[in-house]
Amino acid sequence: MIKMFRLIENEFIKSYKKLSTIILFVMVFVICIGFTALMFFNVEQEKQWLGDTVIEQPDYDQLISDAELEKYTGYELKIEMFEYMKKHNVMWNWRYEACEEAFSYETSYATDEDGNFTDEKTVVYTYDEATRKEMLSIIEKNDWKAYCQYMIDSYKKMDTPEDLYWEYQYRIDNNIPFPDGFITNEDYKNILITDIADAKEMIAIGTISKEEAEAYKNSVKLGLYRLENNIAVNVADYSTEEMPALNIWVCLTNSPMIISFIGLLVAVLAGSIIANEFSQGTIKFLLINPVKRWKILVSKYITCIVTGYGFILIFYVSTILLSMLFFGTSDIGADYIKIVNNEIVTTSGLGYIFKLFMLKSIDVVVSVTLAFAVSSLTKSSGLATGLSVFSLLSGSAIVQLLATFKQDWGRYLIWSNTDLKAIAEGNSYYPNHSLGFAIIVILVHMLVFGLVAWDGFTKKEV
Repeated sequence: MIKMFRLIENEFIKSYKKLSTIILFVMVFVICIGFTALMFFNVEQEKQWLGDTVIEQPDYDQLISDAELEKYTGYELKIEMFEYMKKHNVMWNWRYEACEEAFSYETSYATDEDGNFTDEKTVVYTYDEATRKEMLSIIEKNDWKAYCQYMIDSYKKMDTPEDLYWEYQYRIDNNIPFPDGFITNEDYKNILITDIADAKEMIAIGTISKEEAEAYKNSVKLGLYRLENNIAVNVADYSTEEMPALNIWVCLTNSPMIISFIGLLVAVLAGSIIANEFSQGTIKFLLINPVKRWKILVSKYITCIVTGYGFILIFYVSTILLSMLFFGTSDIGADYIKIVNNEIVTTSGLGYIFKLFMLKSIDVVVSVTLAFAVSSLTKSSGLATGLSVFSLLSGSAIVQLLATFKQDWGRYLIWSNTDLKAIAEGNSYYPNHSLGFAIIVILVHMLVFGLVAWDGFTKKEV
């Protein structure tokens, strides 16, 4: 055991004395700076784009002109509505919806003696004059509470389920007004209220599957939990297709993708650490000592694995520090909140990112093992590194190609199984792809790569 530790120590000393290893460490840090800066630039561009495209008030002159030109059924009443909205400076908010309700109209067609509809039609407002005046008074006073109460009373008169007017009651009870214009990504309370209201409506309607209903119930439970505890940011939102707040977590949740590039850097190191010993003849100095070849191989393998995880740790810490520098620290303490077995589970957001790093680190382990297998078969470090990097780069493309052509046997390739997070979430290229199956495939390939490396290294001529 002592000899093994000495071998590992010797490999570390030799490896870290090389300029190439130092360059790899510098490259990791440079990649981190470039990635963080790029994410910051993208976020700023997105914020600017959203700011430029948000129009708080409709172009009523254009709407009136279009109605006069098209002359569709009821266009006169529509023009009256647009003129009213223009006069009272109605923006894209609850007042716009209230106006549409107040100025809603119905069309009735006359019939002839045989009961057939004729071209003669009558267009009238849906609500009576007293009701319309009440609604318009609420709009002119900009009284959102009165509007909510009006909507609640209307739903109750129709004997509607409470979930369909939950939003209005919740806003009154918690004194949360409607937004002045469009809901922005930063307005988490109004986003949550809207999402909960939509989910409750879908559940109340009852035209969805059991699985969908369960998902909506979880969404309601999680949303209410965040509202009750004033939780503005949930890191879990950044792993979905939704557009959460543009902050530091946009960068941090995307950072694990860089681990694949780190795997390529480690493959360069692993591809040369064996081949160089034979090509430069330094393997003779190692074999002079009474140490079995497999121990030398294992010491080199451990050196590469530890170095790879060192790269990952450097990237993890550097990304956090640089992200805090670029994006600020206001949201760095956010948690990852999800529902597990009908219970709300909260974990540290940074802990969740570290977990993603560890899941993605399988790319580094696979890269090292594959590079060892290739380099043990050749004395050329360039050939060993080239073949290793090529297989790593082409593996994902091959898997996607096989999946596109419905070649199910592609699931048995190691590159179909390295993204454990995607597989666990059911986002694999192949159906019914379980996490247990992926782990078994990885272990089998790793065993094969290890045996190839051991056989090639122990039998290679010096």
